[in-house]
Amino acid sequence: MVGLLEIQESVQKISEAIASVLNMDVVISDNEFHKIGDTKKHFNLEVKYIKDTYVLGKVISTGKTLVISGKEESENCRVCKEQDKCNLKAMICVPIPHEGRVLGAIGLIAITDAARTMLLENQDNLVEYIERMADLIVSKLLEKESSDKLAVAKNQLISIMDSIEEGITAVDENGRIVYVNSILEEIMDEKRESLIGKNVVDIFAEPYVAMLLRDGTQFNNIELRIRGAGGEIHTLISGRPVSLGAKNAGSILALKKMEDVYEVINNLTASNRSTSFDEIIGKSPQIAQLKEKSLKVAAGGSTILITGESG
Repeated sequence: MVGLLEIQESVQKISEAIASVLNMDVVISDNEFHKIGDTKKHFNLEVKYIKDTYVLGKVISTGKTLVISGKEESENCRVCKEQDKCNLKAMICVPIPHEGRVLGAIGLIAITDAARTMLLENQDNLVEYIERMADLIVSKLLEKESSDKLAVAKNQLISIMDSIEEGITAVDENGRIVYVNSILEEIMDEKRESLIGKNVVDIFAEPYVAMLLRDGTQFNNIELRIRGAGGEIHTLISGRPVSLGAKNAGSILALKKMEDVYEVINNLTASNRSTSFDEIIGKSPQIAQLKEKSLKVAAGGSTILITGESG
């Protein structure tokens, strides 16, 4: 799972929003004691790391909410060597939990007597409010994690599309090209940057492409000749609709170069199997005479075609 450090900008904005609403100071740490958010009023020095001996550090370690009414009443504050630089009057510190783990903690700090009174008199409501802010931070973290997973999946899909031997064009529900692979660039003799954003019917003006976009009517292996700077390319084109539930989400076009199709056919039909005249069925005098003549002709490297009533 991603950590709070990876959503630091969002966490800082949340800390500033809390401080603005409550007129108190806020500091937020991750579970590795990095300061992720800070409104910088409670401490006279710039603090980059939260020590495990701080109140915030204790809450991260224990996973339990703490409310302290003053530095003199907190064991963590009493032993702190930097106590004289801290403006803390009272504090609420709430963990940021998720699935049995403590991801960090939020500290709400009163630095004036008036703020201290308000914090202590409303501590139950404030604890609940800070817990909701902790939930908000977790939701931002999950959002970031989902976004990262989608980015990885997208990159994997692009790698797959670029590795296949067909030209692929993906279009959105409006017919605008959103992706082409490297083979399509080669077929069209055009860079993907110049193709993306164009309407696909401006490139493939055939009626079956328009029907695919309009009605979702798929088609398979239709011959299409494409004229490019390098000459005419003979292809087979297929199209499939892409749907999201009942909604049209776009289409996929796939082009195969005919030279590649022919190569596949030749590879499948060509045979390197050795044969001999002994495999010709039949023992009649005519068959024996045929084999004898064929052997003489074959010695010269000529191609021999033998026909009969059975073909």
